[in-house]
Amino acid sequence: PWDLDGEKWSDEDWDRRDVLQVPFPPKDSEFYFDPEQPPDPKLQQEAEAALAERMKDCRISSVRLEKARRSSKAKAFFQREPKAKEGFERLWVAAVDNASYMPLKGNLREYGVEFADNFGDFKDHSAYDALHTVEDLAAWKARQVYEVTGLPVIASRTGFEIEPVPPSSLTNFKDSMSGPINRAAAASRI
Repeated sequence: PWDLDGEKWSDEDWDRRDVLQVPFPPKDSEFYFDPEQPPDPKLQQEAEAALAERMKDCRISSVRLEKARRSSKAKAFFQREPKAKEGFERLWVAAVDNASYMPLKGNLREYGVEFADNFGDFKDHSAYDALHTVEDLAAWKARQVYEVTGLPVIASRTGFEIEPVPPSSLTNFKDSMSGPINRAAAASRI
């Protein structure tokens, strides 16, 4: 680096190996994953049923996905082989916003993933759609796209949420401040 003037520091991690050595999680951890152990089908069914129950009133939809659902050519298009001559080994599909699609495509290209298409036109059709968590909405989008394409799906949903501040929090904060303070000033500091 520019600031060493040719010196090497003994505690410097030049090839960043220390960063990459993360301890493997214990088997009882929620982050433990054993690729040799298949997932429990009963747990998967319970999780799918719970998601379906939470999303039963969800009305988000994609015009392009509905066209693909009705198209006779779509099934053949999505079941084609990846372009092996271009170095692709897998064919996936995305359901991300259109601005994020090209970077996603570029990032996974190095891993042999070809994207057949992106369904980036999902829209809310009810005020209640915004009440679902971003995780549930992304999972629901992925399942809807998988149902039509039969391909692995990467889906996303973004959101900006501001948690309401209970009045008791403002009162406690105001009481802890010395001198006069108004409610708006207290809220701006939380």
